[in-house]
Amino acid sequence: MSKLLCLIAALCAATVACQAIPTGLNIIPTANVLGMGDTRVDSESSNTGKLFAPIDSSINGTQFGLLLGFEAGIDRVSSKGTVYNAKWRFKGEGTITPALAAGVQNIRAGETPQYYLVASKSILLAQGHAGLMRDENGDTLTLLGVNGKVGPIELMADHAQGGNKDRTGLGASFSFSNITVKGTLYDFENAPTERTITISYTHSVL
Repeated sequence: MSKLLCLIAALCAATVACQAIPTGLNIIPTANVLGMGDTRVDSESSNTGKLFAPIDSSINGTQFGLLLGFEAGIDRVSSKGTVYNAKWRFKGEGTITPALAAGVQNIRAGETPQYYLVASKSILLAQGHAGLMRDENGDTLTLLGVNGKVGPIELMADHAQGGNKDRTGLGASFSFSNITVKGTLYDFENAPTERTITISYTHSVL
């Protein structure tokens, strides 16, 4: 946990003049969602730290922004097949209060979904995130994260801990037009540190 706090403190200092609205960080989901009609396509190289995928996996996914604060997605995980997800942002961010969202991921026949509740709030022009997840083993995970953006460059750090999961992610991305390239460092409690590259394309039909 001390390692995570150091990462978050450093990132907050680096993002005093920035903000961003991703729908998820390196590891954890946030309370942000895609706008209605928005579509994002992602491809992450092997050794991901995503909570719904084994560590040695690569992921290709598509996320869709729907009506009334809903979004849904489909991910192809190399080591387990197709999984689905959905999220509902049921409260927007206020001056004092955070945005709130509930969601489910790891939806797949023969497996137990992961359910979560997460809050997101702009702080010092960056954005902080905190939540809880019930994973496929019935364990409760604590989710913490922060992100910020300066021009085309975005930085993010997050941490998930509970049950047999204890991992930290530190990422940096660069966006040009509708394309984003992100490098992520994943630090696992009981596995070697891994690095991945993610390429994303976002398109709006509205």
